[in-house]
Amino acid sequence: MRTVTTRTLALAAISALAVAVQAVTFTNVTMTGSLVSVPPDSFTTNANSISFFFNNANVGDLSPTRLGNVLIQYDACVDPGQSMTVDQVTINALGGLLGSGTIDFNEQVFQLDDVTMQEGPLVGSLHDVITAGELPYHNEIDLTLASECIRVKKTFTLTAADTGAVDVASLGLVNQSLTVVPEPTSMAVLGLGALAMLRRRRKA
Repeated sequence: MRTVTTRTLALAAISALAVAVQAVTFTNVTMTGSLVSVPPDSFTTNANSISFFFNNANVGDLSPTRLGNVLIQYDACVDPGQSMTVDQVTINALGGLLGSGTIDFNEQVFQLDDVTMQEGPLVGSLHDVITAGELPYHNEIDLTLASECIRVKKTFTLTAADTGAVDVASLGLVNQSLTVVPEPTSMAVLGLGALAMLRRRRKA
């Protein structure tokens, strides 16, 4: 019984750290482009994710235009001793993609200096053309450098040429999640703490 209790406590300590490293601070969020509504469309944040909502980002048969774009930029930082390693993006659409409708998606991720917040090297990028039948869309960017602060720049170009059929491109929701991990030093401290806990419990 003592062994089970000891293991449970050790696992609880590890789980507590895993929860602690999930918090990401999002700042300097901008949403611009020809398809962004005025007043601006909205965004929400939750732990390690940020979601963007668009009311009228559509082109084609349901819109007066067949070409438009959405540009998103934001900064994301974690606490000292933690870093971000993977950038996950999910794109959904309220109207979807029909006929010739496409979403040309570009994303660039730059490392930021955690003191000056100056933009540094490119640590991740992604380009994809999303066509009918490919929504919801999901992809990941593995960052080339684990980073405490990053700047994310996204561009969505929607097109829907008139083919005589139903041609629509619509963007409704973009969700971004960032994978946060403790740096090696933090993991070592955790390991030592868990080991000390095990030893104390065994002596008891």
